[in-house]
Amino acid sequence: MPSSSSWTDAMVGHRVFCTFGDCPCGNAPFDATYLWECLDGAPPSTHLVSLGHRCFLQCCAAPKDVTTSRCTCNLVMRVAGRFTEDERAGFSCYSRVELAQQRGLEIGQDASATLNKDVLVTTRGRQVRTFGALAEPPLSECLFDVDVAAVASRFVLDQCKSDNLFVFKSYLVLGGAIVGWAQSSPFTIAIKAPIAVKPPLSMSIPAPLLEFIAICDCSSPHFSPDYFRMNKAFGRKELRCFPHCCPHHMPYNSCNVPLHVRLVFGNPRLCIVAARVELAISTLKLGDSVAMDALDHDSNWITGTTQNDENEVVYSFQASQQLGDRQVVMGWPYSWTSTASHTSREQLHVWTAYAFEHQSTPNALRVVAVWTSPAFSVGSYRRRRITDS
Repeated sequence: MPSSSSWTDAMVGHRVFCTFGDCPCGNAPFDATYLWECLDGAPPSTHLVSLGHRCFLQCCAAPKDVTTSRCTCNLVMRVAGRFTEDERAGFSCYSRVELAQQRGLEIGQDASATLNKDVLVTTRGRQVRTFGALAEPPLSECLFDVDVAAVASRFVLDQCKSDNLFVFKSYLVLGGAIVGWAQSSPFTIAIKAPIAVKPPLSMSIPAPLLEFIAICDCSSPHFSPDYFRMNKAFGRKELRCFPHCCPHHMPYNSCNVPLHVRLVFGNPRLCIVAARVELAISTLKLGDSVAMDALDHDSNWITGTTQNDENEVVYSFQASQQLGDRQVVMGWPYSWTSTASHTSREQLHVWTAYAFEHQSTPNALRVVAVWTSPAFSVGSYRRRRITDS
């Protein structure tokens, strides 16, 4: 486990990234909508509490008797990045259900009072390992088992609104401060009210979701823990071999495998899906507003091209440029401004796809779905060549 004093003083939130792991059964960890039951005698708009909610996560492995048991999967939060053994020992994880429209707790915020009052604690981190031959110091990983059933049993739904979206969120905490978080895709909660009260039909409309699709001719992981950035003509900066070399490295061309995401439950006529490489701490959140001009004038954004299916739309992303009558594949652009400081070199980055919905205001877009890759480091190809020589 790394312990070098050259990087421990950097803010931990800049050195770690948290995600929810996939379930071994192959199902997506979260569904688009869930059904919650109303307590006997309670009105449908207040004090709606889970009665041991079934299938809060996707049903896992063998079918279960849903009349007698909760079929909740094991949810794991993965923490990756650069952290010391002392920092890992001090990590703790807190989880809760939040309104997706609210920002929640921010990285760096001292949240001791909030955590002790409202948020349920989970287990200590486990299964520590290091990986990445190119990273110095190497990337590390630890896992947290999240007690989803306990969080679900504690959740109280105070308001029943047709436009409410929820997320399941796990916070990584060190010394009472938020240093990272993992967030589910948004979901709706439909109310199973008493027979005399019927929930609004709009409550059953699923929220838009983005899902990553692994379409590739090789067995390599889609994303690497380490990348190098190169300077190209006219000041263009590109990531080398992003996301990976397929089927093998191309020394005189760009190893630029297309990336694909699936838009589920969204209306493609109302959505724009675009992706970019960005700092792990600068991800846009659900509900954030973005000007369409900002996407058009920022070379880091790549807009997805569509391939329609019966119930979904698949978007493909690949950096390219029109030269005459040819569409030439290029390396993935990333114009992030780095410095020679340790803090800059230790920052983690992600590839993120966003679904934007057009707003009533001209030129305005709103984030309605997000998919984020595992975090990775970005180094200088020129600095690497100097070091190797």
